[in-house]
Amino acid sequence: MKKQLAVLMAAATAVTTVAPVVANAATINTSRADALAKVQEALKVRYTDPAVTGLKGVLVTNGKEYLNSVYKFAAKVDGKYVQVLNSTVSEFSGNVKADDYVGLSLSDIETILDDAALKGKEVTIEKYNKGHKVDGDKIFANQYATFQRYTLKNDDDQQSIKYMVTKALYRGLEAPDYLAALNYNGNDYELKMLGDKKVLALKGVNTVTKDNAVALTQDDATSTGAPMIDLSKVLKLKLQSDAEIVINTNENFVLNFQAAVDKDGKVHNLFAQNAGNGYADKIVNFGKVETADGSASSYDIATHPEVIDTYIVQQYNAVFNVKDIYTVADGYTAKGAEFVNNMIDAIAEPIIKDGKLNPNAKEFNFDGKRYIVSVDKKSVENAKLVKEGDKAVFYVTADVIAKNDIETMGSTVAKIEKKITKQVIRVEADSELEASTVQRDIANGKKVVAKRRNVLAGADRFKTAIEISKESFADNGKAGEANAVVLVGQYSTVDGLAAAPFAKKVNAPILLSQFDKIDADTIAEIKRLIGKNAAEKVYIVGGEKTISKAVEKQLIDELNIRSERIEGKDRFETSRKLSDQLLSRIDTRKLEKIFTVGAEAEPDAMSASAVAARDEAPIVVVPKTQLDTDSKVYLNKIADGAKTIYLVGGVNSASEQVRKDLVALTKVGESRVKRVAGADRQETNAAVINEFYGKADGLFVAKSDTKSLVDALAAGPLAGAKKFPIVLATNALTDSQKMAVRNHVVNYKTQASKGYANVYEIGMGINSAVMSAIYNILGL
Repeated sequence: MKKQLAVLMAAATAVTTVAPVVANAATINTSRADALAKVQEALKVRYTDPAVTGLKGVLVTNGKEYLNSVYKFAAKVDGKYVQVLNSTVSEFSGNVKADDYVGLSLSDIETILDDAALKGKEVTIEKYNKGHKVDGDKIFANQYATFQRYTLKNDDDQQSIKYMVTKALYRGLEAPDYLAALNYNGNDYELKMLGDKKVLALKGVNTVTKDNAVALTQDDATSTGAPMIDLSKVLKLKLQSDAEIVINTNENFVLNFQAAVDKDGKVHNLFAQNAGNGYADKIVNFGKVETADGSASSYDIATHPEVIDTYIVQQYNAVFNVKDIYTVADGYTAKGAEFVNNMIDAIAEPIIKDGKLNPNAKEFNFDGKRYIVSVDKKSVENAKLVKEGDKAVFYVTADVIAKNDIETMGSTVAKIEKKITKQVIRVEADSELEASTVQRDIANGKKVVAKRRNVLAGADRFKTAIEISKESFADNGKAGEANAVVLVGQYSTVDGLAAAPFAKKVNAPILLSQFDKIDADTIAEIKRLIGKNAAEKVYIVGGEKTISKAVEKQLIDELNIRSERIEGKDRFETSRKLSDQLLSRIDTRKLEKIFTVGAEAEPDAMSASAVAARDEAPIVVVPKTQLDTDSKVYLNKIADGAKTIYLVGGVNSASEQVRKDLVALTKVGESRVKRVAGADRQETNAAVINEFYGKADGLFVAKSDTKSLVDALAAGPLAGAKKFPIVLATNALTDSQKMAVRNHVVNYKTQASKGYANVYEIGMGINSAVMSAIYNILGL
């Protein structure tokens, strides 16, 4: 285990101990994720009546349903209780054991943990039992009633019958939507206006006067002359649901008009609902508020609040900075790849399994000491990315035990479990993109490598081709999987690109040769690929002006391999010979495409080579200005099986006359010829991706400048095999290319199960801005 786990291993030797708040409370050292899970679980244990809080004088309101839980929570940082007001953490000086202390919500606790993590503070979370009585499947806050108890001091008290009825009826200009009428003194009344005052008027009257109305408040009675309603008489509320509720002053409770009870027994906060919200015809009753005399002593619950659990949350024991692990521009560092892969290994197996020490648990060595580490998979999968200052942060928990402790104690599971400590790892980054990439890679369980964008590059063009070959045909210690090798001259870019579909078909890489010599590294790669018992075949593409006979002799002398040359008198005929080699190996009845490219259109051929290799379609090189006789005869001959002849590149690569000549072929016609082109080579590249790719699982990126195209020459067969497009860009992507990548390459942010991206960079020298743009588009 190297330095990136040093802090974690050191943390494993120190166990935080904190004295419990009260002697009988359980004190638990735990992680952030576990603590939040325990809080969430506790808040789900609720009183049967949704309107009940178990707190003196506190009502449940919308958005604060956690008040209905039988538990409440308090939190301390640096030994001082804290609260959350307007999303800000501040000191709380009140009494958390008081009957009217409402406690913290889950969101409040998350905010406190976030704030403490930023400051490197430890958080103590206290869980209180507010008091409850369990009767079968019912949970009550009071031994005697299922509703709240208040103290009724006088008729003006806010919990009096007068106040409740007045508040219920005298809100807004319209009658409450649930109210059909109020029966008072044997008559039905409804809310009406008398002048500018609201009164209760006899139902059905057209003109409201002081003689057919009663006032709800003393001020309205004085100003209108209407008599004041006498609340000492029996009243009936008639609701829209046809329910009738009798208000009797002799009862020991009043109705709570904030808590409307529907036909299903569910309680709703009525004042939080808008008029016409559909509850009007469902309301059949209201919650009840007890009016027993006395002070707080009359608040009689089953038990008084006491702390029953204390969670000690250390925000992190180990810190890793993602900039030392991974960057969008450069991918994973060596130690970053090791960090991710070690974390993945540590997720796989717990320390204790099936009641005994797990022999497959991950073992690490550090500074001469051995440790067993098991990473909590859920903490990785559910890790919440948070902004802490200018950092993007996530936390992972792990179980850690020193191997020496296990050997000292033997294999007694009970003793081992007591020595396992829960450690919290903090991973921080300068950008959310980088932090989320590392988190996702660990969660996906897919091993990563340094330079994760898979740079296939060597010191020169020959070695770049070798790196692509090694990626294409893995070395398993024996011969590689290739059936042949296609050898192309180092300056014969068009020949090489036209050879891409043929090379893919014969299961061969494209390697490069000097004019009269194959370099030693390429010879070694051919030897690795061909092997003694494989189909010993090297195809040389081009005539002796491209690759001399000396190369053929070198293959025999050094490898005892004979070669077959595929050549024509010029690049046009060479491309036709390559086409014949391909067509002789496929069912031409299934041939759907033929690609044609201009003689000097190497970039256009590069864009098309991956598609042609993928679809086993020939690439035929044609003159720039018009088709010659040989090209016309050949294309006529092979055109039968193809649905479409594609002309790749704009008029500067292959003129409009070339397109007309293709249309004029005897066996073709207008409908079977299609030009795929843009304003320049990069726009043509975008057009090719848009035309021929649906949703590719990856892509290759190669330089677009002409002198560097040879670096990517060998990528065509591999891109065809993987069904990935080739993106051409040296310094920057065009907007069209960005859109093509966005639309036609899998967005890894929404395809997390795929693990790290299949992004291949071909050759050295691609501007980091190109790679950063691609990673941003793919969500990496």
